[in-house]
Amino acid sequence: MNKVYIFTFGCANRYLDGEKYKNFFIQNNYEITNKIEEADYVLVNTCAFRKREEDIAIKRLIEFGKRKKKSAEIIVAGCLPAINKERMNKVFKGSHFAPKEISKIND
Repeated sequence: MNKVYIFTFGCANRYLDGEKYKNFFIQNNYEITNKIEEADYVLVNTCAFRKREEDIAIKRLIEFGKRKKKSAEIIVAGCLPAINKERMNKVFKGSHFAPKEISKIND
């Protein structure tokens, strides 16, 4: 069974999305883990409404990239890909989707 670590921060909408993601993974036979080092997938559900939140998102992407196991895939969700994809791409080159593209979670 694949394990997923979900990190969410920001506004209430991101936390609601975080619950949707958690339910999606559970319904599709993934195990939710609280330990990033155990995860096969790391979902970083971001907020980037203000520079402060954007800075947190970037910091977490860098941190999680160092802490995850080598084979794990990071996926960025939330506002960062929609608001400042250029900055995100400087530290992260993987899969991502914005709130309006939530259906891409299946991919």
